[in-house]
Amino acid sequence: MTIAAGILCSDGLIIAADGEVTQNYMKSQRVKLFQCQNLLEGLRIIGAGAGDEFFVDTVVQKFNEQFDIETPDLVSIKNEIERIVREACQAAWPLFESKDKPGLQLLLGLKAIDGFGLVEVNGPLVRSVNDYGYIGYGTELATYKSKFILSKIYPCEALLPIVINILKVVKDNAMYCGGDTSVWVLNSNGAVEVKPHSYITKFETVHILLEKLWQVLSLVLPYIPSQPEGKTMLDLLVEHADKFSPTEDLHAQILKFVTSMRAKQLNEQNPIDTGGLDSEKKT
Repeated sequence: MTIAAGILCSDGLIIAADGEVTQNYMKSQRVKLFQCQNLLEGLRIIGAGAGDEFFVDTVVQKFNEQFDIETPDLVSIKNEIERIVREACQAAWPLFESKDKPGLQLLLGLKAIDGFGLVEVNGPLVRSVNDYGYIGYGTELATYKSKFILSKIYPCEALLPIVINILKVVKDNAMYCGGDTSVWVLNSNGAVEVKPHSYITKFETVHILLEKLWQVLSLVLPYIPSQPEGKTMLDLLVEHADKFSPTEDLHAQILKFVTSMRAKQLNEQNPIDTGGLDSEKKT
């Protein structure tokens, strides 16, 4: 089974999924993300699939072979996805008994000439998604976690640790979800960035810390500025996670840390005018 996520950001979008595959009570590992090929210039589609593995692969193959639009805008792309999906379902489903029809769920991230978009496919039905969406098992839990913090006003790098954390929560609590998480980012230039396993596990190891700080982070994220070398305050939290004591009030510790880091940064940006005293001391 699967838990997959799609999140719109201010500078792109994120698609992520777990890696566990269950067939006939046997578990295996698989990357469930894909990128469509042979598309018009200016159009990119990445996605994740859930349901019948063979049927998902068949529909993705049809995207690669049959996608045919003149202008790659979001509305035209969605309509073409709907056409291909419906034709695939109409061709395949009559061959099966009602209870044996292969399931199909897709979460597609789009880069078009008029911006980024998310499209969800459930059987023959297709709809646009605002902000974020999930497919597979554990979607209720993932959606509950997301409403506190996910928003497309944030850049991808700010939301990546949160997305990884959400999938970790689902993998730990939902049946048939597990394995290694895969995370892809579709950037503003159309490039697809595959996050390495080490990056993902870094944030999974501080999963408990992030989980306890959920409400704190929801207040802090809008005010996180860039740190030296492109680090955010969330990066610093991860790096210093071992310095926090689990026996003390974790919220208080984090607020103290964030306040001190913010004060340090403001002081560096706006040093206090000493009226020349520092230079006099040096002479």
